[in-house]
Amino acid sequence: MNETGLQKAKKSEIHSEDDGAMMQDAVGVQNPDAGVAETVDEDAAVGTADGSAVVADEPAGPTEAEAETAEAEVEADTAETESGVVERKKPTLQALEAELEREKNRVRNLRTIRNTIVTLVVVVAAAVLFSVIWMPVLRIYGTSMEPQLKQGDIVMTKRTRDHQVQDVIAFYYHDRILVKRLIGCPGDVIEITKKGKVKVNGKTLDEPYVLEQSRGECDIEFPFVVPEGRYFVMGDHRSVSVDSRSEEVGCIAEEEIVGNLVLKIWPLSDVGIVE
Repeated sequence: MNETGLQKAKKSEIHSEDDGAMMQDAVGVQNPDAGVAETVDEDAAVGTADGSAVVADEPAGPTEAEAETAEAEVEADTAETESGVVERKKPTLQALEAELEREKNRVRNLRTIRNTIVTLVVVVAAAVLFSVIWMPVLRIYGTSMEPQLKQGDIVMTKRTRDHQVQDVIAFYYHDRILVKRLIGCPGDVIEITKKGKVKVNGKTLDEPYVLEQSRGECDIEFPFVVPEGRYFVMGDHRSVSVDSRSEEVGCIAEEEIVGNLVLKIWPLSDVGIVE
């Protein structure tokens, strides 16, 4: 083998030895005592030139405070898991009594409101029933009963069949309710002088409720006898009232009478008995 061949062979041996050393560094080192090869983790150790291994530093552990905090959290989680719910602070006896008192007050207030509403409904219903059946409430329109009753006055009427001369009565006339003063009952003889003085059965009536005597609108003949079952009526404001002195109105049938006016309830400044 010539020189060139020998040189090539030596170079090949050198490369083979280098490759073997590199393989030994990557895989591990031979333990001369045990006679076996120890494998070193690539992430934990780095090979050195003489075949030994250097182990990398491990991360530092938790501090004592961090360990205690973690242990407390674990115990809390364990307690919650075992009981199913987190234990809350129990209310005091005073708090329970205060809550009970508030609930009682709420129930009492609701009961009071309910009773008040029921009472109002009953009172209104009773008032309506009372006014319709026994004492109708009427509002005055017109001036035919002045000065005793004026426009806008509100009066209460008593349903009765006991009607006396000079009573103020309410009666139906053509689907309206009129208010006049009763002057003559069935069978009475009525006379009215030219000056407006009224006589019943020959006796002149004392009429303090009339401010101005007047014969007014009158188209009937006197003396006038009141028919049976009818009543002769006149307004207090004699000069303007249209009443039994006119054949257009005539005498009032008993069944047409609503009742006697007994009390004025409005305005409040003039509340009193109707005379």
